[in-house]
Amino acid sequence: MDIENFLINFNKENKIKQKEKIKRYRIWLNITDVCDLSCIYCSSFCDLKDKKAKVKMDFETAKNSIHNALEEFNTKKLKICFFGGEPLLNEKLIYEVVEYCNNLKDYNFTFSISTNALKLNDKIIDFISKNNFDSVQISIDGNYEVQNKQRPIIDSKGKQHYYSIENNIKKLLEKVDNKIITARATFTPYSLELVETFKYLANLGFKKIHFEPNISREKLSLNNKEYLEKLQEQITELVKIFFEYIKSGKIIRMVPLSNYYDILTFNNSLVHNCEAGICRFAYDVDGKRSPCHMVKGAKKDQLEIAIKKRDTVCKDCLYNNICQGLCLGAIYYAENDYKLLCNIQKMYINAMIEYMEKNK
Repeated sequence: MDIENFLINFNKENKIKQKEKIKRYRIWLNITDVCDLSCIYCSSFCDLKDKKAKVKMDFETAKNSIHNALEEFNTKKLKICFFGGEPLLNEKLIYEVVEYCNNLKDYNFTFSISTNALKLNDKIIDFISKNNFDSVQISIDGNYEVQNKQRPIIDSKGKQHYYSIENNIKKLLEKVDNKIITARATFTPYSLELVETFKYLANLGFKKIHFEPNISREKLSLNNKEYLEKLQEQITELVKIFFEYIKSGKIIRMVPLSNYYDILTFNNSLVHNCEAGICRFAYDVDGKRSPCHMVKGAKKDQLEIAIKKRDTVCKDCLYNNICQGLCLGAIYYAENDYKLLCNIQKMYINAMIEYMEKNK
């Protein structure tokens, strides 16, 4: 089918139905640099090249960061995302921050956490279920073989440790509403069997699954003809089983396909563009603020160039009203990164359009 004509017609109709975007203020709190995994693609705050020691955020720093964000955003409604490193290695601070926020009158706080699940325990699971957490993201790239290759445990006991992660996830899914729990899988050249990974995660019990390409390490670049051809095949197959699993109730969302489907069917006309520095900040363990965790310590002049490119480079693209736009971190660090991300998003959208048109 003619994708270009489809997009032209869609954009004309979308302009009529476009809603005003609602700002969703949120911050990342990097509460620790410490991590118990050694992910081969890590680009988070725990990437310690420029740090002399592994440290943890203290309560005063967390409190000051929260009030800085409230003042800068001029809002009384804020989402706080506990990040790391592995945030459960500073579990005590999570309890302190949530308790403090719950006692602040006239403010509305929600919380989320991104964890590898190795240190999930009954206490934190119960705490999440009883407080205002609206998102729990589990970083898990696939089965034992994939995890062992991409996310090795530092103090490894092999499968024993890996299966403790599986058991912790199952316990979380039993005790916490799975509508707020998402499996986030990063794929690299080592893990391009997306369909197999999707089925594995769904069988574990996840109702929400999120795929993201690795765009942070040249040694694991997906910018290779062989990899991209394989990826295209996998994405085409993913679209098919996406509809099968949604219809059967096995899952409720798969990102990014669910986002694109909602937009293409006008169930939701809002595109989730990068909001780094607009209504999102990230605070490092020492309280230093960045637009997001991907550009911590960025040079001001280079960051300004990256922000301008993020906000303008997609302006005339036919996919602009559907895709999620460009990642500031990808733009900042490498032109090849954001072009790769752009290419992959088009793969998803094209596959979705072709399937929908074929199955009208």
